[in-house]
Amino acid sequence: MTAHLIHIGLPKAGSTFLQHWFEAHPQLAYSESGIAGYRDVYAVAGEAARPAAGIRYRVTSYEGLSAPGHASGGPTVDYERDARDSVSDEQARACQALAGLFPGSTILVVTRGYRSAMYSAYSQYVLTGGCATLDEATRRPPDDYPWDYDALIAAYRARFGAEKVIVMPFELLQDNQDRFLREIGRRLAIEYMSCDRPPANVAASPAELAWYRLWNKALRHVPLPGARRLYARLRYGRRLSGLARIAQHLFPLIAAGPEHMPDSFLDGFRGKAETLRREPLYAPYLRDYLLA
Repeated sequence: MTAHLIHIGLPKAGSTFLQHWFEAHPQLAYSESGIAGYRDVYAVAGEAARPAAGIRYRVTSYEGLSAPGHASGGPTVDYERDARDSVSDEQARACQALAGLFPGSTILVVTRGYRSAMYSAYSQYVLTGGCATLDEATRRPPDDYPWDYDALIAAYRARFGAEKVIVMPFELLQDNQDRFLREIGRRLAIEYMSCDRPPANVAASPAELAWYRLWNKALRHVPLPGARRLYARLRYGRRLSGLARIAQHLFPLIAAGPEHMPDSFLDGFRGKAETLRREPLYAPYLRDYLLA
């Protein structure tokens, strides 16, 4: 029987990279936005007629499983949460639904250290049109975010069994991609396969973000929808990065980097990753998870 792997993608923790790897691996069946490697019910019937050979795992992967949103359009990280339950409650309901549909599945959770994850999330916010400064963007309480690793991992271990939940640090992917992929392959008992794609959606530099934020503000009120759409495409594609660097050299703006992430905000995540302390792969990265 082909097994089922469910990747509970966390925002800013290499989900796009892993999905490319899932799609390319000959022993994995994965379809973007699909379930269990199937694009839709027609694909189930189609494969029944023409079985795929050598598949060890069918894969489901989606960031929204860790950051549920109001609708199916995508995960929610920093949107308004008025009249909504806590993120942990929403994560637990997603876990319950998956356990009911796919009992016995193997679960993969890739985490990321708090300072790095928060700054990367802020970068994404600015690159999609946000205007708030780093201080302003980190005023929402951490309970409104999906990075309570203890609660998320505990929910899946309770439903699927501790031995079926694989937890991996994103920092290992950054430091040693080969070792990261070999470790996943070892845990799943599948062949090693490299991936020539670097992690996607790398955070913009502090100088870039300072100028993008200024341009976002300036163009928000420009009465030319076509110009705003063109700017949005250029901004999201990072095609104005060179211009931002030149502008910063000529007219320096205050540029807040990861080291400027408010400690008072990060302290809100302290104690939410204790379960990772016992994971051997996390030993070099305890400081990233506020554990040292």
